[in-house]
Amino acid sequence: MAKNKAKQKAKQKAPAAPAVQGLEAFQRGQYPQAKAELGAVPQDNDRPEGERKLAADLLAATGVEKGARWTALACLALYGIIVLVTILKQPA
Repeated sequence: MAKNKAKQKAKQKAPAAPAVQGLEAFQRGQYPQAKAELGAVPQDNDRPEGERKLAADLLAATGVEKGARWTALACLALYGIIVLVTILKQPA
């Protein structure tokens, strides 16, 4: 009987804060969901400072790095050069 009551209490808990939900989604590897959960938390002055800092750190961790963008651009440029040289070196 006591186990059933404990299970019911656990189910009736208040919904978790967005930062906690975002952290759980981040730990599961669901980065788009984590970003959606944490979107407005860092700017919300009603939230505790620790929660806002956690949300800001997690948003920074899920962002696209500048190096990845530059690498993609460099790969595209190299591919274009290879295609251009291949086309120009074909016998007429």
